Amino acid sequence: MLEYLKKHKEFDGYTRKLNGKYKHIMFSIVHWTTPSSLKENLQDIFGYNYGIWNSYIKIWKKSIPKDFDRITPVLKKDRFLGSLLKYYDYGSLDQYFSMSGGISYFELQHDEEGIVTGFEVGNDYNHIWNKHTTFETVFSDVKESIDYFINHFPNYKVHSYVDGKWIMAKNIEKYNIKANQKLKSKYS
Repeated sequence: MLEYLKKHKEFDGYTRKLNGKYKHIMFSIVHWTTPSSLKENLQDIFGYNYGIWNSYIKIWKKSIPKDFDRITPVLKKDRFLGSLLKYYDYGSLDQYFSMSGGISYFELQHDEEGIVTGFEVGNDYNHIWNKHTTFETVFSDVKESIDYFINHFPNYKVHSYVDGKWIMAKNIEKYNIKANQKLKSKYS
């Protein structure tokens, strides 16, 4: 079930970004191009200018409240050539997402007060094993990865647009109908 897709251009036309939801989970697909590839009109067979593809999937903490802290990678600190490096060892998330070539991006999401609200995982298709990447292959990978995540967390919750509560995704449509009816009867 694909809920919505929205295309928009950023950065003077060198970046195309598509935001969407699949099975109530937010994702983004980004295609980065360069001024030279646009100027020379270098395109693949689908009409996309050559460039780099990235995909991102966002998981809210309230979607999997009992498991979120357990699966979130720990911030590690190491010294390298006299400098302190801080990084997340996010390879452990590969068991929950089926991203082509594995996860190559991880970022914790925070609210205005610095409280963790979720995380975003991503994949950079600029690798030798990702030749001939197209929007269609990236979009297929995103859906497959979300399905893979859902297989691990079948009781994940989603935000109700009616009253803001977090409800199991498989029950959200019925819940929203009932919540809407309650609101209408309350104000009629």
